[in-house]
Amino acid sequence: MVEKKKPILLLLFALVLVTGSAFAPSKSRPSRKLPSHLRRVFFNQLCDDGCSEEEKAHWRRNIHWDFYDLNNDSVPEYFLSIWHPDWCGAGSNCDVWVYEQKGAGFRLLASDKGLRPHRKYTRGYRDLFGDVKMGASQVQGKFEYYRTLYRFNGRTYIESSGKYVQR
Repeated sequence: MVEKKKPILLLLFALVLVTGSAFAPSKSRPSRKLPSHLRRVFFNQLCDDGCSEEEKAHWRRNIHWDFYDLNNDSVPEYFLSIWHPDWCGAGSNCDVWVYEQKGAGFRLLASDKGLRPHRKYTRGYRDLFGDVKMGASQVQGKFEYYRTLYRFNGRTYIESSGKYVQR
C-alpha cells in the first residue's frame, strides 16, 4: 500500500514545487513590480515645482507601493508612497497617492495621508479612508487618529466625512 502512494506523493510534491501550490488559483495575481510608466508619471507630478537629481534619487530609494482592485475590473489601482521622515514626519503620517490605469496611461484618483481601501463601495469603487496620527501621546493605551472617509464621485475621490478615533 505504501509503495502505491509513493508515486502519487512524488507527483504532488513536484506539483507544489513547480506551481507553489497543489491547488493553483485560476486567476493569477498581477506582478508586484511597479510599471515604469507609472513611476515616471508619479515623479513628474511630485516634481512639478522642480526637483534636484539628488531628491529624485533619494525618493526612488524610498518609494513603496501596494495595489488593490478598487472597482472589481481585475485591473489593480496602485497606492504609492515615499517612506521617509522628511515626508512622513515623526508620526509616520505618510502621503499616499492612488493611481488608476486608463488605457496606456495612469490617472491620479486620490492623495492624502495613510490612504487604505474601505470595505464599502460608492459608485462602483471601494471607499477609501486615511488615518492621521494626532501626536505621540496615548489615551488609555491607544493613539488618537483623525480618520477621513473618501467616496468616489464618478471621476475622483472626494472627502466625505471625518472623525477622531482611537486604536
